[in-house]
Amino acid sequence: MAKRIIPNSNALRIRIAQESKPITFVIGSAISRENNGAGIPDVGGITLFISEHLKERGLYEDYQYFIDEHNLADDYKSGFEFISSIFGQNYINEIIKGFVLGNVDPVTKLHKIPKAVSDFTKYINDGKCNVANIVTTNFDTLIEESFKEHSMAPESYSLVSDSHIPCTQNNELKIVHIHGVWNKNDTMHTHSQLSVKRDKIEGSLHELFLDTLVVILAYGAWDDSFTRSLSNIVNLQNADYNIAWCFYSDKLDKIEEDFEEWFEKLSPAISRGRINFYKGVDCTTFFESELHMDSQKKK
Repeated sequence: MAKRIIPNSNALRIRIAQESKPITFVIGSAISRENNGAGIPDVGGITLFISEHLKERGLYEDYQYFIDEHNLADDYKSGFEFISSIFGQNYINEIIKGFVLGNVDPVTKLHKIPKAVSDFTKYINDGKCNVANIVTTNFDTLIEESFKEHSMAPESYSLVSDSHIPCTQNNELKIVHIHGVWNKNDTMHTHSQLSVKRDKIEGSLHELFLDTLVVILAYGAWDDSFTRSLSNIVNLQNADYNIAWCFYSDKLDKIEEDFEEWFEKLSPAISRGRINFYKGVDCTTFFESELHMDSQKKK
């Protein structure tokens, strides 16, 4: 196998700073992950909650049978799939609402903002780059709450049923929750929900690829609308798109092993030089480091 060159996070910093196009950040759950008492449980935490919850309800053996019967592997999506089959979507909505409201400070009544989210929104508020969109799979609104602290109010959209991403006036920043958001009806978590083809949303995401530099970080590459749009656009021979895909790990062997299938899927984009990969990008420190570097320059 030919040697793959994957630069580190410093190269990404330079790339973002030099970019002439607006930027679309695609962000997953790691940025809002619970840290020092603030934030939302990560996939592992939620999966553990589901297991314990089903044990308390005396349903864990039924859940295991369900997993085996349908040959399911992903505990997070499979857990919600089982809960949906037994209790329905309203029950899932209440679980998700519980996670979010559990992060509200009982004294101030405000959402507790993890430092990673605060650093990210401050980075944007300080004009470090021209951000047009934040596309996220997260069901929480911690990014919106953090922007409020900086006196910013981006347009925020929750997309569950298939629809186009709305256009904003004057190219204002917008936040798009492509799997829904906790306080706007339903959210998407199950295999059945995430595998549904959503032509309008996927078409809108396609347009974002053509109009912006797409920076993907803290994102697990699940089979969903975003990854289907990505798979489609890389196979268009003359499409003018640019993607920066970030890995948390800085170990090339681990990246090759974990991402082998996606390297194959993205090979048309790799061969055209339309996608660049970056290693060692920790979303919980990347924007903090950028802000720290900027403050050091001013001294």
